[in-house]
Amino acid sequence: MKYTTTRDRDLSAAKILVYGASGIGKTTSLQTLPPDKTIILLTERGAAPLRNHDFTVWVVENWDDVQDAYRQFRSPAAIE
Repeated sequence: MKYTTTRDRDLSAAKILVYGASGIGKTTSLQTLPPDKTIILLTERGAAPLRNHDFTVWVVENWDDVQDAYRQFRSPAAIE
């Protein structure tokens, strides 16, 4: 596994997992990200704070969806 920092000039994209207890502001925090460069994997209900934004959302309902998302992110086109 490669470890880096956000100060790394070669860091052109980031894949971030936002995890935490219900109601602490995970979804609201996503509003600070640029919608045109952000894909949200939605694994639970509660995306209402994003309702008036134009994010791409992939709804993850089962393990096959997780594997499909992984394959999509592994493709070179995913970091463009």
